[in-house]
Amino acid sequence: MRPDIEALIASLTLEEKVALLAGDDTWHTVPIPRLGIPAMKMTDGPNGARGADGNHGPTSADFPVGIAVAAT
Repeated sequence: MRPDIEALIASLTLEEKVALLAGDDTWHTVPIPRLGIPAMKMTDGPNGARGADGNHGPTSADFPVGIAVAAT
């Protein structure tokens, strides 16, 4: 890691670190304004990129995720 990233992580309180792991809602991380960390929108990567609409957006092919295939 770059030194500035390490310093930023060291500046986070335990509560802020846990909040970043838990998230603000289904799709967004918790912002940490005092450190200039914005909220970020996440996606459900292992099963393909999709947004906040869930299953109400455009249709697409749905293939088993690699980890599930490997487990079989």
